[in-house]
Amino acid sequence: MTISIIARRLCCLIWIVLHRGVRYQERGPEVSQQSLRRRARRMLRELRSLGYRIEPPSAPLGNPA
Repeated sequence: MTISIIARRLCCLIWIVLHRGVRYQERGPEVSQQSLRRRARRMLRELRSLGYRIEPPSAPLGNPA
């Protein structure tokens, strides 16, 4: 299943480059940190909507304590 997800993502990227004429740029590790923060915010929002009380982390996200 993981292979099919990666293959689909690659096909989407290739389609965008070919059909929209967008130049592909490799995004660096800062994007993954941004994605991690976005995902954490979504997860916190979901937990709060389920009634959980969330305490702020003692260390910044992405940095092991």
